[in-house]
Amino acid sequence: MERRIAPTSTFIKRYLAANNVSQKRLADLTGYTEKQVSLILNDKSPVTIRFATAMAEAIPGIKADFIIRYYNAYQEQLKKDKAFLDKNNYSNISKKYRFNNIFKHISSDPVEQTLLVFEAFDIDNLNSLPSALNNHSLFSIAAFSRDSSKLNDKDNNAVTIWTKVAMKQMMVGEDKKKFVGQEKTKNILKENKELLNVTDSDDLMVNIKYICDLCNIHVGFSKSAPTTYIKGLCFSLDSQLFIILTDRFKKIETTVFAFVHEMSHIIRGDISTDSECIRVIDDGDAVEDEADKEASEYIIPKVAFESFESAKDQLTLSDIFSIAQKAQCSIGLVVSKIQHDTNDYTKNWQYLNKFEIKTDVFDN
Repeated sequence: MERRIAPTSTFIKRYLAANNVSQKRLADLTGYTEKQVSLILNDKSPVTIRFATAMAEAIPGIKADFIIRYYNAYQEQLKKDKAFLDKNNYSNISKKYRFNNIFKHISSDPVEQTLLVFEAFDIDNLNSLPSALNNHSLFSIAAFSRDSSKLNDKDNNAVTIWTKVAMKQMMVGEDKKKFVGQEKTKNILKENKELLNVTDSDDLMVNIKYICDLCNIHVGFSKSAPTTYIKGLCFSLDSQLFIILTDRFKKIETTVFAFVHEMSHIIRGDISTDSECIRVIDDGDAVEDEADKEASEYIIPKVAFESFESAKDQLTLSDIFSIAQKAQCSIGLVVSKIQHDTNDYTKNWQYLNKFEIKTDVFDN
């Protein structure tokens, strides 16, 4: 993707921050009012030679002509951007396909959004996107509600676009991966269970990536998937398997369950490299329920719960500690399972650990 120039206001703000100069201080140093400086720093007023000169005199280390050259280059970029976006019918296409949702955590720059779609669908004009979506074999089911009657083509298209963009970003700097197979994946997951018994976000993400690398599965983390409330999704494209995990509930334990759930889909054969498909149903689906049960059994075997099964909503802390010891897992994972099974998320939440995504899959 072509390197783009940041707005002049962004450039100036970074320079001020590097020199520990506030907006008010800049106004005092240059003789401009705070309102005038605010307009310039929000791209509401032009950067004039007079302002650039005053700024260069007030803060050593930058020359007025450099500021002006930067400003003129950005203005030229804006002209080219407008022509490019008009040519691509960006205003209508982006509205029709909900770019505001798709690129919510990715980019607010319309040109960058357009270029990402170009790369994902191998097209050179946004007007070709409708045809590319119609001809694409990716089967997407977008679940933003437990009520399946609310699913529609617009949501499917949004998730399809987002998924294709995600795939391209996840493969930046990576070679194609030949999946090791369902049985071997099952054994790898079993052999590395202790790697999921952590309390730090970074450790969990590193360990999940390690497990996926052993299985030759691409994995990434993102703030959310458009139009959905999902915790995770898995998909197959170009003979490659992918998993994306979100921070929907911002808890490590929820992320662990989501990861094993998606791995269960792959082990079961719900997702394979033989065809292009995506599975993002969050709840209320038979296949999802089966994957949920298998994930739960993997993390906390039934035998650890069997003597408490009839009274999950009345478990004491002593009971929870006992289950964790039998299952050889953390207290938080037991609490998370109990909350999920009883639909009561108010008890023992203090034993859950915060999950935070610092590097989004789209930060490549």
